[in-house]
Order: sequence, then structure tokens, then C-alpha cells
Amino acid sequence: MSFRLRWRVSAILVVGLLYILTQEASAQIPTTSAPTVPTYIGLPPGSPDVPQPLGSQPTSGPVPAAVTASDVPFAGPSAQTSSGAGVLQYDPAMDNRLKSPQNVEGLFGMKIIEVERNLRNYGARPYSYAFGKYSRMTFSAYLLTLLFDRHRKLGGVVVTPRPPFSLVEAQAQQFLIKLFLQNADLKKFQTVIGKGRLEIWFEDNQKFGKSTVEALDRKEQFLR
Repeated sequence: MSFRLRWRVSAILVVGLLYILTQEASAQIPTTSAPTVPTYIGLPPGSPDVPQPLGSQPTSGPVPAAVTASDVPFAGPSAQTSSGAGVLQYDPAMDNRLKSPQNVEGLFGMKIIEVERNLRNYGARPYSYAFGKYSRMTFSAYLLTLLFDRHRKLGGVVVTPRPPFSLVEAQAQQFLIKLFLQNADLKKFQTVIGKGRLEIWFEDNQKFGKSTVEALDRKEQFLR
């Protein structure tokens, strides 16, 4: 056998031996499956443990009832300061000591809003108002000061002329006395008549309304 032939036979044997060794080595390597694609919770698709989407997931417990604004208790402002001290509530009528008839006498004993409505029928118009004390209305050439008690019922009336007038005419006095005291028991009232003033008071209310009237007089004099 020639040298060239022997070399070819040897090469064939070597190649065959390498092929056999390669097959044996591949048979001994353990096979692994391709990694599965994880879902959003780390489980493979199709697994029985995969949860349904959030919108279709059944609830396992009771569903709480919807809470409306009316179900929530409202806590109003506390009547205490940060230091725990109570806040005093101001009452504009705290120093109002006027009284009014228990039963209506003329216009006295009526709620002030009813008195105002009655006077509007004769042309009176609102002028000014003080909470817890009085209401003032203009009436022709005059200014009517209606003083009421803590229950906002009429207890006194003061009539004064509006500038440039300086007198309360006799006819106006008679008309207003009749208007305020119609069908009233006159023994329960005090009437003060002067050239520049008319006052009608229930019982002794004049002493309780004196400070308010004097303050209004000073104010009017200052404005003049």
C-alpha cells in the first residue's frame, strides 16, 4: 500500500473517531427547556393560577356601600380657641331691657317686621337699622325710631322732624298716636308730646330706651 493511500485511510479513521466521540458527548449533556415568558405575576401563560384581569376579578368579600356627603358627620366650628378657652358669643340684645305687651296693643307687641310692613302702607320707608336695638324709618317730614325688645317686638316709638324741619305738627302727632295706640289700653303707655318730639312708650320703657335715644340725638346733631 502506497504512502498516499495509507494517509487517506488514517484521515478517514480519525474523522470517524471524532464523530463518534462527539455523539457520545452530546448524549451525556442534559437537555433544558426554553424559559417561559413570565406574566405580570411571574407565572407562565395558561397556568391555572393566573388571576383574571382586575376588572373581571370576582370579589371575595362584601362590597362597601357608597358613602355620600350626607353620610359624613359635619363638625361645625368649635366654640373654643386653641388654648381651650371658650369663645364668647356676642348678643346685640344683651343690654336691651325694653319690654313689650304680652298681647298686641295697637302696633305695640307686634314683631318689628310687621310694624314696618304696616307703616309702609302709609308711605314710610326704611332709613337705618341696629341689630338688637331699633329700626328707623322716614315718614313724610319725620323720622320714626322704632325700639324693640329682645324678642323683636315693638316697645317704644320716637318721632323727630327731619332737617330742615324743626317741629312735629299737631296733626301729625294725632295721626301717629292713633296709628300706634289704636284699640290699646292707654293706661299701659306713656306719651311725651313736645314741639320738636313725640315719644310713645310701653309702661316704663322710657328709662331703658333713654341712652339709645340720646345717642341718636347726638348723631343727628353732628350730621347737621
